[in-house]
Amino acid sequence: MPSLKRRKINESIYTENLTFQLTAAEENLAAQVLACNETITLQDFPVVLPGPTKTLPLYSPDTIKSLISTANTYILNPFYLKTKQSNINPKMTFILTDWMMEVCSDFHFLRETFHLSLFYVHSYLSSTENLPVTRLQLLGLGAVVLAAKFNEMRVPRLADAAKCAADCYTVDQLETMEIEIINTLAWRLAPTTTFFWTNLYATQWDEFSKDTECANMKFKEMSEDSYKRYRLLMQIVDLMSMEVEHLQYNQRILAGSSIYIVLSMYQYTVEEILKIFTKGSKFIFEPNIFNKAFECFAKTFLEFSLEELLPGVQYLATFVDMPFEDDDLMKWKGTLSNYEEMLCTQTYNRYQLDYFCARHTNS
Repeated sequence: MPSLKRRKINESIYTENLTFQLTAAEENLAAQVLACNETITLQDFPVVLPGPTKTLPLYSPDTIKSLISTANTYILNPFYLKTKQSNINPKMTFILTDWMMEVCSDFHFLRETFHLSLFYVHSYLSSTENLPVTRLQLLGLGAVVLAAKFNEMRVPRLADAAKCAADCYTVDQLETMEIEIINTLAWRLAPTTTFFWTNLYATQWDEFSKDTECANMKFKEMSEDSYKRYRLLMQIVDLMSMEVEHLQYNQRILAGSSIYIVLSMYQYTVEEILKIFTKGSKFIFEPNIFNKAFECFAKTFLEFSLEELLPGVQYLATFVDMPFEDDDLMKWKGTLSNYEEMLCTQTYNRYQLDYFCARHTNS
């Protein structure tokens, strides 16, 4: 694949003091624009309220059921590299997705945009056969642009997007690839992603845990410890989502398992997790305070038991030795109202490519 020509974005794409609160008139307008029959309520929107970390319910129960039903229609072939793509190997796909993450980070895209673009790549490759290696980066770039058009408020011009691939592709080639992705996916462009579920469950865990003995183990509270915990969670979810193997697992199980793993890293050492979690199940049945709290949380919000999460926990436990890269929260000059937006902006881990290569060399 051509080498990446990095392009930094000077202009911020975010609005200061962004508020998510909708008036009754705005709700009616949104309903008209979406042209849907469902009544839109504030319960269906993530609304940040004044005061520390207090939020309204993110989604109604009916909306959650609908999202789960939708997710079940977007299941992909986890073995497409063996059955469909003889020209491509796991290392190639990871180099591609690592570059896609860097592009999304440079453009300050949302995490959901990156994960949507990953779905487009996995879906395209599992639906076609023997894509030439020379078109692999074009596929990744087309997926990023398409995901941005679907998910971002502001989208880069195609000419600017083409510069991310060192101008190896023309605007016409990029447009053609976008259309090819859309046609191959048959306009099925709105899946739920593992990031979506993980972010949702992290918010719900924060609300659930404040009345338990795990109240100090939050993810989205505006504090240094919570911020680092959330960044670690997202880096594990990012890295896992870039491996084709993760397609073998249910998204919600992976989301719940990633939260369990990160919280466990504050109770076990990395060496203990690699030794105990990956080779057995005894740890998940220990009657400690954390397991009891998480069992209740999982059954209430994920509708899974800890035992049902075990395969996902064992898989994600193999990622805990990944080099962690964080930013100092004290550098953040924003306010509570846009802190959530900062958390949901895609970041890049410069160590992950070397980690992946070592991981698969040793496996």
